[in-house]
Amino acid sequence: MKKISITIISVLSIIIIFLLFSNANNKANIDEIEYLKQKSIAISLATYTGSKNILEENSTGKATTELIDKMTKNTNDKVQVEKININASHKEGNKIVIITGIQEVPFKTILFHQFTYENINGKWLIVDFGLDA
Repeated sequence: MKKISITIISVLSIIIIFLLFSNANNKANIDEIEYLKQKSIAISLATYTGSKNILEENSTGKATTELIDKMTKNTNDKVQVEKININASHKEGNKIVIITGIQEVPFKTILFHQFTYENINGKWLIVDFGLDA
């Protein structure tokens, strides 16, 4: 009877440790997504304010070129932002996708920026940028 009690306590301890560890991983994933949502809002805004450094520091490769091209077009056309919202976010393997909705003025158009982030050397960088109206 004593061996059964010890076995049950051991199994319960392992289950509790596993659940605590799983909960910590889920919290880390949620915190990363929330961080990237805020970062996406800032980067969407940077494409309208001409903050080229922010775009270069937070993206890589073709995504950097596309973001800077969008920034150049927006600043040349003097397009302004009325509001930026997060429309969607999800995880795809080791990547996180965030979609922002941007309401422009004076035209009242709504554009969508899709950012695909990948953790490269400990830093979340945009590896793909998409635009849709």
